[in-house]
Amino acid sequence: RHPRRPPTAWHLPFGALVEWRCPKWIEVSLEVLLQRESQRVDQLYTLRARTSRDPRDHGEVLRGLWEHIPQVGVAEYKSVSAPFATGDLYRLLACGWHWLHRHPEFAPEDLVLVLLVATRTPTLDGELTRCGATLTPAGAGYWRGTLRGLGLVLVDLDAVGEAERDDYVRAFGLHAVETTEVVQWLRRHTN
Repeated sequence: RHPRRPPTAWHLPFGALVEWRCPKWIEVSLEVLLQRESQRVDQLYTLRARTSRDPRDHGEVLRGLWEHIPQVGVAEYKSVSAPFATGDLYRLLACGWHWLHRHPEFAPEDLVLVLLVATRTPTLDGELTRCGATLTPAGAGYWRGTLRGLGLVLVDLDAVGEAERDDYVRAFGLHAVETTEVVQWLRRHTN
C-alpha cells in the first residue's frame, strides 16, 4: 500500500506556473481531492497462489464466470434495488486501473473487470456503447470483451440463473425463486 504523501515542494510552484500561463479558457485547480472515501469494489477474485487452476472445477455458482478470470477479477454487483446507473461503468473501470496502480507486479492482461447485473438494461447498453466496449457472447448470460484497455465480463444474473438452473442466482435477478431452501437461505443472510 502507498501511504498518502504530502505534495512535494515542486507541486505548488509548478501548479502556479500552469495556472498563470495556461489559456484563458482553462481553469486550473490545485491539489483537488477526487473522493472522500477509499474506493471499494463489491468483490475481488484472485487465484489462490498455491492451488493450480483445475479446468473441471467450475464451482457451484456462476459456473461460466471463473474461466474468464486471468489472475484477478474486480467485480461490481448492481442489484434490483440499486440497478446499474449512468457512470457505474466509469467507476468500475477506474477501480480496475486503481487496483493495478496499487499492485504494479500485475499487468493489465492479468486483470478483468466483472460487472454483475440483475438484468441488462438500456442504460447499461447505452453506457457500454458510449465507453466503446466491445462484447461478444461467452455462454448463456455471460459476455466477454474489452473496455478501455482492460478485459470485461458482463454477467446477466437473470439469464445465468435460468441457464445454469440456479435458484440461488435467480434470487439476485428478477425471476421468482422456486425453492423454499433458497428463501430460507436469503432470510438468514438478509436479517
